[in-house]
Amino acid sequence: MAQVDGVAALTLESRLAEALALLQSRLARRVQACEPLEGGLTNHSWRLQTDSGPIVLRLSGGRERELGIDRVSELAALEAAAQAGLGPKVLLAEPDWGILVTTAAAGGPWSPADAVEPRNLLRIARWFAALHALATPAGLHSLSMRQGLADLALTLARSGIDPVPERLYDLADRQCQRLDDLAERAFCHNDAHHLNVIDDGSALVVVDWEYAALAEAVVDLAEYAVAHGLDAQRSAVLLGHYRDAGGSADTPVFEAACWLAAFRALLWIEARQAADPALATSLAARRSVLLAQLDAAG
Repeated sequence: MAQVDGVAALTLESRLAEALALLQSRLARRVQACEPLEGGLTNHSWRLQTDSGPIVLRLSGGRERELGIDRVSELAALEAAAQAGLGPKVLLAEPDWGILVTTAAAGGPWSPADAVEPRNLLRIARWFAALHALATPAGLHSLSMRQGLADLALTLARSGIDPVPERLYDLADRQCQRLDDLAERAFCHNDAHHLNVIDDGSALVVVDWEYAALAEAVVDLAEYAVAHGLDAQRSAVLLGHYRDAGGSADTPVFEAACWLAAFRALLWIEARQAADPALATSLAARRSVLLAQLDAAG
């Protein structure tokens, strides 16, 4: 079995074959169908139909260090979220090999339109409040927005390519100070965009916990607002529902977190492009939107 650091030397097909063999050996499940899932740029995932029901297999893209991903911490987050009914159950995890198998949550992912519906803003706000109220899982790593930005900036510096204007770094430092001084910390997902939200019509389960951490709770809300282009009115609705569900977040701190979430998304895009220039075209539109948003708010 190939370890994560050596995945580049293997084809995706061979890694998938190895993972399926391991799955059958460890879980005694026979795979009847294998369907690729659309999703992020970091990993590859499949929905597997087995003789014991549907499950999800994910293979890591093998760039954990560059993108600030801690697979051991991710596993701790997943197990805690599953116990609370907020995430899928882990069936098999081999972090060193980049293999994760979970139950397949009932229902399907949200569309961008679903993510901004008033009813769903209420539901996701309650989901965030429930997550943030959980005890911090043992083994979950600690992260601040300031630290996350510094890690991405270092990745860019090491690549020798950093097109981000220096003035944005200066603005980020000032916004981070607000979070350092005022933001409450909690168990956070940090990547709850619509494709990660699985809805069966009554309950929400969120997948992809690789960026979960003990972090500023308001950043979870901000990441969601930025990812889905919430305007001021809808952002206020999201924040209001979160407070009603027991969460705590002041509007000025939320606004600072939104700017920083957009900046972090920009740095992430630049880091992905530096690692894989072939992604430049697919990420160009999102990059332009983020730059315009940062300039307008700054």
